[in-house]
Amino acid sequence: MSIQYSIDAVIELAEEHWEELDTFGITLVELHKILELVFGNSYFTFDQKLYWQRDGLFMGCSPSPGAAIIAVYRMERNSIYTDIHYLNRLVHTYYCRYVDDNSSLAPDEDSAKQICDQISAQDSRGRIQWEIDFPQQNQFVPFLDTEIKIEADGPEEIQHSLDIVDELARSNGYIPRSNGPQSANRRRKKGNQGYQAPLKLPYISEKTSNQIRNYIKSRKLPIRPIFTPGRTLKDMFCRSRPFDQKGCILGNPANCRVCPTIEGGKCATKHVVYRVTCNLCSESVQFYDGETDRPCHHRFMEHLRAANNPPSYRNNALAKHYALHHVGQTAALSFKILDQQQNNVRRKISEAVKIRQDAPPLNNRDELVHTMKFVIR
Repeated sequence: MSIQYSIDAVIELAEEHWEELDTFGITLVELHKILELVFGNSYFTFDQKLYWQRDGLFMGCSPSPGAAIIAVYRMERNSIYTDIHYLNRLVHTYYCRYVDDNSSLAPDEDSAKQICDQISAQDSRGRIQWEIDFPQQNQFVPFLDTEIKIEADGPEEIQHSLDIVDELARSNGYIPRSNGPQSANRRRKKGNQGYQAPLKLPYISEKTSNQIRNYIKSRKLPIRPIFTPGRTLKDMFCRSRPFDQKGCILGNPANCRVCPTIEGGKCATKHVVYRVTCNLCSESVQFYDGETDRPCHHRFMEHLRAANNPPSYRNNALAKHYALHHVGQTAALSFKILDQQQNNVRRKISEAVKIRQDAPPLNNRDELVHTMKFVIR
């Protein structure tokens, strides 16, 4: 959404309802300057770099969603709402919108497209695009977290609606509450299953979630999966004072022994799944996958000390490798960040997945067993 168009839309609507607003002494001119300052100075960080968003509203900025809604309303008011008879003929008197999702009763798909095109034509840059879902016979149309079909409700439709609500509740970690003997029996049956350890997992897709649920059920594991959104764009881009975070433990990567060996970050990076590779092995790549919630600098130095002094670190994978293949040689290691997860469970699972997929030669596979002990308590 264009910044200038959004500001104009807010000012236009504010001016129209100025007498009804508590403006705290702010004038329209001052409001306009405030919006220009806020929307014109949106910054985010990515890959340790600071970016200035020059075009469009930044959704990490608190006033942006409200301004976007007002801007779309302005487009509607200047197009489909200018002639209510025209709107009634196209959509049979019904049209509504929630943020950027709209819904209408149109006689055919062309009429639905025509109403969307009328709104999109208000965008001088031509960047507003609509995806139209028009139902075939006896089909539902998705709208937000619901499905809609216009007809008289029967037992099947009511049950279908209840199933959608139940699934939404389960996917967010709640036990659905319904009336009737069937739900009571369901609750009694659940109550006899004993304690189930909650397992939070990032939501990927409904298909993946169902596969995980079915696997847990088929193995009769005492686990109740809870699927969460995982890392969002807001988590990755919106950080408070990003340049207060040190990239290097020493504060100077040029003098750091570890930073030059790390791929995918700096030595102060925490909460990572990583790979340590032995650079002395020429015939086949020998590497170890692990995880840590501490800075990469500390974990890398532990592996380096173990490789240079194997007798003092008998249980370390790198120490065992250097004791067998590189006796008396100075260790040469490189460090690669494979994933970064703040949550301990997710990081353990990510580590286990990497070990399972890549079969690191220096791992002893105990990490998979350790992960299951960490999850099931």
